[in-house]
Order: sequence, then C-alpha cells, then structure tokens
Amino acid sequence: MEHNTRTQTIALAGVFQAAALVKQWAYHGQVDDPAFLRSIHSLLDLDPADITAVYGDLKDLKLGLVTLIDFFQQKSSQRDKEIASYFVGLLIVQRNLKNNPQMLKKIHDRIPFVSTQIQHFGNNHPTVIANIADIYSSTLSQMKYRIHVQGNRVYLEQEAGINKIRALLLAGVRAALLWQQLGGRLYQLFIFRNRIKTAAQQLLTQINENAHE
Repeated sequence: MEHNTRTQTIALAGVFQAAALVKQWAYHGQVDDPAFLRSIHSLLDLDPADITAVYGDLKDLKLGLVTLIDFFQQKSSQRDKEIASYFVGLLIVQRNLKNNPQMLKKIHDRIPFVSTQIQHFGNNHPTVIANIADIYSSTLSQMKYRIHVQGNRVYLEQEAGINKIRALLLAGVRAALLWQQLGGRLYQLFIFRNRIKTAAQQLLTQINENAHE
C-alpha cells in the first residue's frame, strides 16, 4: 500500500471519526449513520490493497476529516477535550495491541465471521454490532489501559448503546493501526501538523466537489 501524507491522513481521519461518533452516541443516543456504517465496514478488510478498500470514495469519512481539521487548527486549550481524550486513547490502545501479537491474532481470527454476518444481516444489524462489541470487550477491554467514555447515562447504560460504542472504539483502533502501518508516527502530529491539516482540507474539498457533480 502506498505510503504518503494523503493516505496517512485518511487513516488518521478514521481515528477521529470513531472518536466523534462515540461522543455523538454518548450524548445524543444517535450517530451520523453513513459515517457509522463506513467505520464499521473499515474493520472488514485486514489486508487492503489500498486505502479505498477500507474507506471507499471517502464521502462517508467527511465527519472524520472535519473533526481532524478542527483538532489541528485550534490551540490545545480550545480543543474538544473529549475528542482529544478519545483520540489519544485510541492511539495508546493501538500501540499496546501492536505489542500483543496473541491478542491481535484473536481479533483477526474473529473478523471473518463478522464479514459473514454482514452479508446476511447488513452492517448496522444489532447482531453484527453486538459481535463486534464482544470482540472489543473480550480483547482490548482486558488491557490495563482502558478508554473511559463520558456522556448521558441514559445512553451509556443501554446494551445497544454500549455495543455501538465498543464497535466504534474497535474501528478507531483499526484506523490507528492502519495509520501506523502507513508510516504514521506520533512525532508527525506535532512536526507535520500543518501538512496533515492541508491534506485533510484538500480531501474535504474533493469530497464536496464530487458531491456537486
């Protein structure tokens, strides 16, 4: 797979999209459906030929790109603290997972069954989301470091809501792994922040132009 700022930014937007969707559900009990379905779909291809195999034509990654741009163009004191917390948390979990090959294999071994379920039920079926959530809870939730989600208890205590949040967190970790595989490194977030923001703005412009064709 080609490694460049554009592909790295797409993967990074996948991390931000998962973070934004987690916050949406945690506070409002609903999410941007196309963005949610794209994030879930991103889990399926574990050995993609290129980035489009994971995120398609990018129109459903718009939420992630907008969230990424907001994050990089604001001063640290002005950033959404919850989005920042989820973003950093997903990168930490990704790093810990990378250092745990047995857990990574367990996740990889269970994804094909998710693909089979989706063929029968569709991306957004409760059975599919519950299975993805179980993958997260039986693996990443067992790590010492865990991501704590804030929000409205009404939504955080619903089983269906908990499953959606866990599924999204798994999608966010998958995006973080992809970013790392594409050459993404933590130092780049500081040194190349303007380059990343510019790439995201260009991708967003491309999506908006395609939408009006």
